[in-house]
Amino acid sequence: MTDKTAPALLKDILGLQTLTIIADVGASVSSRFDRGGFLGTASDGLNTLSIMERVRRIADALHAALPARYVDALEIIRAMAPQLTHGLQAVAVTEFLARYGLGDFDKFMNALADLTRFGSAEFAIRPFLAQDAGQTLAVMEGWTSHADEHVRRLASEGSRPRLPWAARIGSASPSNPRHHSVGRATLATERTYGLTIIRLAVMMYVRFPLSLRNVEELLFERGIDISYETVRYWWNRFGPLFAADIRSTGSAACEASNTGAGILTRCT
Repeated sequence: MTDKTAPALLKDILGLQTLTIIADVGASVSSRFDRGGFLGTASDGLNTLSIMERVRRIADALHAALPARYVDALEIIRAMAPQLTHGLQAVAVTEFLARYGLGDFDKFMNALADLTRFGSAEFAIRPFLAQDAGQTLAVMEGWTSHADEHVRRLASEGSRPRLPWAARIGSASPSNPRHHSVGRATLATERTYGLTIIRLAVMMYVRFPLSLRNVEELLFERGIDISYETVRYWWNRFGPLFAADIRSTGSAACEASNTGAGILTRCT
């Protein structure tokens, strides 16, 4: 018998069950959290909202349910994050900082470095990049050597000029006044992974019949946690440089071979 049940939509991860979880966590960490008010605001018209609209709606509902003083609200948010049960819940919670924390740069950045352990803060940092890319990227460069891998990932993935579902932070064109800020974002990526890893990713993509997602999966198996969009960015950004190097030296930057059991690569 054919199963005609419709597949779950990604946005449904942020459905009524999730709203209840967030509401219960908020109420458990502080008596100042308005559980009923949060649920009423967050659930209003929920079915018509896309996933990122739900993220923003949850952030607005948190704003209504939390104390008006930002530092008090932030204290509750930081206490809530470790008790959430899914990364997307934390993404929605960190969106509160993006929408209501723009006036306190230092507290915002410190909180993001903490909260990104529980769910990616890549989206939440975009408004600060848009507001002051230079100051934000200066902090993110420091994060590239952070002891926590989640913070290092935030530095590299959060600073990409293009991020799915997020606003662009600028173009790498020298004629663009933000060119140097975007260049610093590229530097953050290089410092996090190193050119050896970047060469590996690019050469795997161009020398074998692999999709960008295939490369993402193969790198993940080797302990390198990046998205396929990062592989695409590296290919566009560094591919011509590697090609020029190969033409000038007469040898590839990486040696790769297909053993049948998998692809072995060695970069020099």
